[in-house]
Amino acid sequence: MPFQNIIQKHFTAAEQTQYNSLITQLEALLQPKLQNLDEDENQKYGVINEKNKLLVNKVQDYHNTQPTLSSPDVNWAEYDKDSTDRLFLETA
Repeated sequence: MPFQNIIQKHFTAAEQTQYNSLITQLEALLQPKLQNLDEDENQKYGVINEKNKLLVNKVQDYHNTQPTLSSPDVNWAEYDKDSTDRLFLETA
């Protein structure tokens, strides 16, 4: 089977400029939300991996379906905001 040129639709210069402009706007929008962590903070907070996401989602589910089990030690308003932001960024 001979090699075929499968990319038939190329970006125009105007589309490339528009793309770069939009990326710059997204970076400007996200910049105030970003925070650099030092090594100790990174070790303390870490990242949420797939296994931890299951736990976080299960806690969220219990909180929503059985609020009597929700610990008063947790700031649930902030937890809900964090969960909403994480879901938004994952789907975006």
